Amino acid sequence: MSLASEMNQLFAGADRVATHGRSFHENLEILVEQTGSGRAAGRLLGVPETTIRRWRTGVTPRRVLDLVPFARVAASARKGAFGKVYRGEATIAIKAVIVYSSDRRERWIHIGREISRQKMQGIMRAWAGGDDERATRLMRNAIYRDYFHIEPPRAGEVDEDDQPAVTLGAITDMRIE
Repeated sequence: MSLASEMNQLFAGADRVATHGRSFHENLEILVEQTGSGRAAGRLLGVPETTIRRWRTGVTPRRVLDLVPFARVAASARKGAFGKVYRGEATIAIKAVIVYSSDRRERWIHIGREISRQKMQGIMRAWAGGDDERATRLMRNAIYRDYFHIEPPRAGEVDEDDQPAVTLGAITDMRIE
């Protein structure tokens, strides 16, 4: 799984999370699902329930709204983990393939103990805004700089002889501690 999909699962508690890669109508259905009703989705967006009903039948609004932040906030509010980590009441641990020199193992690393609350809040704001690429980049950079205390490898600029001593491989799980 990717880091972004693990964050979706951790913060929203769902495999189906609103993204900019989905259509307006798909994200609307996810928003209604996350808020529990068309009426609640309408309240969140500041539109009447009848407008939500019209949009759900396929009518496209004159001004297309970016539903991703609304749906992600609604999903994360239901789960509760987002707020705890954002306020610093809980931390994150990830399970990933870590390569130390030639030793390659899947390990739990407790990144939340090392990454500052301000950096975590920036990562979480990027995720909540639907910018998965930025959230992933910020998280990877924070893991390398604050947990491993090395500069992250840059794609295409590292040759075989210049590999960092530690490499973060595939992320397989995340949890709140």
